[in-house]
Amino acid sequence: MGIKPLFLLILALASGQENPAGVRRVVLSKTGGDRASAYPMSPKVVRLGDCYLATWLDVSRVNQWALVDVETGVVRHSGSVGPPRYDNHCGAAVVAAPDGSAHLLVGGHQQPFMHYQGTRSPEGMRWDLVSSEVGSGATYPSLACSPEGALHLAYRCRGLLGVPYPYHVMYVQWKPGRGWSRPIPLVRVNVLEHTWTLHTLTLGSDGTIHIVHVNTIPINKTDKYYGASHLYSSDEGQTWRQLGRSEPLATPVMARELTRIEGTTFTESRIEPNPTPPLPCPPEGSYYNQMVLSNAVADGTGGLRVLLLNPFRGTAQLARLEGKSWTLSDLPPPVLDGSWYTHVGQLAWSGKKLRAVVTVGPKGLHEWGPNRSTLARLDFDEAGKVLTNELIRPPEADRAIWLPSLERGTKESAALLYTCGTVASRGMKGANNINSVETEVVLEWNVKN
Repeated sequence: MGIKPLFLLILALASGQENPAGVRRVVLSKTGGDRASAYPMSPKVVRLGDCYLATWLDVSRVNQWALVDVETGVVRHSGSVGPPRYDNHCGAAVVAAPDGSAHLLVGGHQQPFMHYQGTRSPEGMRWDLVSSEVGSGATYPSLACSPEGALHLAYRCRGLLGVPYPYHVMYVQWKPGRGWSRPIPLVRVNVLEHTWTLHTLTLGSDGTIHIVHVNTIPINKTDKYYGASHLYSSDEGQTWRQLGRSEPLATPVMARELTRIEGTTFTESRIEPNPTPPLPCPPEGSYYNQMVLSNAVADGTGGLRVLLLNPFRGTAQLARLEGKSWTLSDLPPPVLDGSWYTHVGQLAWSGKKLRAVVTVGPKGLHEWGPNRSTLARLDFDEAGKVLTNELIRPPEADRAIWLPSLERGTKESAALLYTCGTVASRGMKGANNINSVETEVVLEWNVKN
């Protein structure tokens, strides 16, 4: 076997375990950053042949990767990709390509992304820099790869033409031999302040590009409504539409003009009565209450699924697009007593079931990643009925178990990457986005489907 493979096997067996439920759990790192596996729009684990390829941001703000044997849990190879980044918002997004390679966008925080293409080699992965500047003023890459090898990317842009506000949801694509296209501003947000868009891009089986994003709407001088909207393109991003509208959208479209997936009324439970403060940042609670979306996933019949959080009630809904309309169904209360849904996590098809991994935390708290937060797994049938509702791990008093990232587009049980640790900053006031907090980064999956 040799010294190095034997060492990796011992390391994997020491850090991983197979519990009675048939779950393989491997600790990939104990020096992850405080947002090692964030955020929901950025996929961070894919299947490459007989291995999972996972990526995370470490405490030194360098993006790390590991190839993990699917059968044994052995960490075959690991390393880093790209230079140290600006802060803890700069994690990567990774997707598998049809030729067996992987594409990885190293995140920026209001800076350009860096595009690498990785191929398997005897030494693990060889990462070649494709482009050092993708987009501008860019944060949170939401990346997907088509069966033809084209990349589709949505991201949040901090203003246009040198003006910091308003933010926009942007779209850009890459094709082999042609490079990156010019970014297109799709949606202009409604608020002149630092805000989340939580945009998520996914591809339908027919090639349709779907984007779902947060739609925060000021409804008077003091109150804001937190909802979400959906737009799509059936012609590879040339034109963008909404359901029920006969004409394409004139982009960039003002978010206020878009229909919303939760309905036409401003439901009182989704309204925050809070004065808008001076620029650039809203108050701490308001800032994180804008995080109301999971990633979106498409089914094989043109439908779409996304989780929608109500941050003021700690409740969540599964939103299903089937045909021309959205249907919302309530998620059951968390199985953990005294908890509620604090952050909507990830969706993926896991075998024939729709799987959600969501963060639950102490009821009544609106903090960003409070201690005793943990992850719950819910499986749904095709009609949205809940089949299972269970904790992945019990809560821990001195840290959060959170920031889930599910493998997407798998025909087997979806692998899960997540972070175990404390949070360096809570909200924007006094935020510390460059810090020395170290966390555990964990990968787990079902050994038996």
